[in-house]
Amino acid sequence: MKVLLVVHGFPPELVGGTEDSVQREALELLAAGDDVCVFAGTFAEGGESELVEPTTGRRARVVRVARADLFADHWHKTLAPAVTRSFVRLVREFRPHVVHVHHWIRLSRDLVLAAARERVPAVVSLHDAWTTCPLAFRVETEHATACDAPVGPHPCLACAARIGPRTRWVKREQEFILLAERQSALARELALARCIFVPTLAHRGLLERHGALTRGDARVRVLAPRPAPTLAELGGGAGHERGGESGGAPGGPRGSPRRAPAEEGRLVLGVPGHLMPHKGQDLVLDACARLGGEVDVELRFAGADAEPNFAQRLRERADPARTRFFGGYTRTALASHPVSDVHAWVLASRARESYGLVLDEARALGLPCVVADHGALGERAREGGASRFVPGDAADLARALTELARANGPWAGLATRAAELGRGAQTAGAWRAALQSGLELARESAVPEVRAEEWFEARVAQAFLDAWDDGVRRGGPA
Repeated sequence: MKVLLVVHGFPPELVGGTEDSVQREALELLAAGDDVCVFAGTFAEGGESELVEPTTGRRARVVRVARADLFADHWHKTLAPAVTRSFVRLVREFRPHVVHVHHWIRLSRDLVLAAARERVPAVVSLHDAWTTCPLAFRVETEHATACDAPVGPHPCLACAARIGPRTRWVKREQEFILLAERQSALARELALARCIFVPTLAHRGLLERHGALTRGDARVRVLAPRPAPTLAELGGGAGHERGGESGGAPGGPRGSPRRAPAEEGRLVLGVPGHLMPHKGQDLVLDACARLGGEVDVELRFAGADAEPNFAQRLRERADPARTRFFGGYTRTALASHPVSDVHAWVLASRARESYGLVLDEARALGLPCVVADHGALGERAREGGASRFVPGDAADLARALTELARANGPWAGLATRAAELGRGAQTAGAWRAALQSGLELARESAVPEVRAEEWFEARVAQAFLDAWDDGVRRGGPA
């Protein structure tokens, strides 16, 4: 089968949950003998490279397309005719049996439609809530709380405007139209898809509540974004095995068992993930401050400064004697990273996460987690190996940490269960088979009939992008 993967960014330039998952999908399909090509957005210059599957030596062509317009990620600018033309050229050249769209941001919102016009069926993976939120995360920007509002002019326009740039040259009436056009185009993309993957039931429910998906849609399948990592994939080996000795509690990734927090007289916590407000690292600092010395806590943050101002505020607030910031990390060295030599990871996301790849990593390492009890994190925490707290509530997080640290507390049992879940995770082969089933379903399905593009549509869209950029140059964003 020939598969064209579409994603907003691709390693090594951009390394996040979705980007990493698409790379893994490409490698799995190559290993299975499929032909693969990747169409990816970029912040750098466009160009081509190759992805090599190490076992078979099979190669995938990676085509990166850079947008020339300003602030290309802005929700006003989801339609980019130049990107669509590049996509169509690649479809005509590669002639895939199926297109798998993982995201539209930084690309263009009409790629499933463009594939249908070329008589190629498409599969879509919905990794986040971008189809129901101009900012993707469904976190209200004024109060930093999870958002349940239906997508629409109120409150979405005011909420999105707080992120910037402030587009003073775009009239309010025009923003109403832009949002309506955005949502209509994305609804059309999902209607044209022959199969839709969602990572969890929790995320499916969120998308159904907000109108992106319809309850009972037989096209929708639950599939993890990628196979769960093994300890070896995280850089572990024989010397990194977790498993208790005297106390039966799992050990650290360096090979020496970590004693229970009460025995050590301190609670060592890892906080992995990009430093950005919706990930909730500030909540962890707030919760630890509430402990008032009752629990001796050491914090280890690991993640790139995705929002530098927020990251700087975190560093200024943190107690330097008890807090370390390690910056970005590579998952292939995670087993020996200091953020993994801890009692537990804290995942305090304000957003209702769609899956939580970091939870898979914790389980592979045998690490228990303390998670915000909503979205996929809350759903998956009920499998065990994690304690939960009320999302956004620093006081309740402090309660969960206190329980973890106390003598005869739940730490050892949580760690044992986390390791069990890691060992019992879905195999790469089973994941690949489920993925290929969806791709084959699309391949065998009839491509919906769609109207041809009107001669003026691309010109109108490009004129809007040019006018928008001219507004930036004339007035400058606030």
